[in-house]
Amino acid sequence: MTVTLIGAGPGDPDLLTLKAVKCLTSADVIIYDRLVNKEILSHAPQSAKLIYVGKQAGQPSPSQEEINCILVREALTGKEIVRLKGGDPNIFGRAQEEIAACQLVDVDVDVIPGISAAQAASASIRLPLTYRGKNRSITFITAATRDQIIASELATFTLEQRPFAIYMGLRLVDHIVKALADAGADMTLDVVIVENASLADERVITGRLEELALLVKTQNITGPSVVFVGLSYEEMGLKADPRCEGLENGTVVSLSLMAG
Repeated sequence: MTVTLIGAGPGDPDLLTLKAVKCLTSADVIIYDRLVNKEILSHAPQSAKLIYVGKQAGQPSPSQEEINCILVREALTGKEIVRLKGGDPNIFGRAQEEIAACQLVDVDVDVIPGISAAQAASASIRLPLTYRGKNRSITFITAATRDQIIASELATFTLEQRPFAIYMGLRLVDHIVKALADAGADMTLDVVIVENASLADERVITGRLEELALLVKTQNITGPSVVFVGLSYEEMGLKADPRCEGLENGTVVSLSLMAG
């Protein structure tokens, strides 16, 4: 009995790994999340049982405990089970909880990695996550925690000039910006918001940390987004993505038009 956790990537079905495709084509049961592109499910056999367990903030959703029970129940049938997750299972994908639930009943687990949102966004907008001699590391941090207190960690990063990427943080942006300002963070640090990374409707919005809450409030950002703080095109000697939007007199405008 084996369950395979597969990273479906950030959305673009072409970013799925060949190993993941091979596994999907032989699956008997696929348990999938909300952010999984439906085109990826086309790799499944027509006979495969599809079980949707997507979560959405503010909407009725299965608990993680319920998902664990579904996973174990299906695994104990002896069939080929795939747990399909957006991004990478091991980056904010609750892989630990699902692996632990399977191991409790002696079900083996394999993990096939996927491209995480920050990696896809970085590649799409041509803004490297590291920069030799300057950015030796970058931190991925999620705001979707039970205590929802991450600002103290972020303040440390900004004071130490360490870039970071915030996942699932738009709902807490006011709290984050205020806490960083109160902690003495450099509020002129560059920020880049990438919405719907890797998809056709991807958007890129840039500004300063002090503008982050205003940028979020004035835009209709409804898709999954990653917020980069402390990564700078200018500092790296790179041209900014031509799709970038930014603030001018409190209004978001195309930076490429401003430059022209």
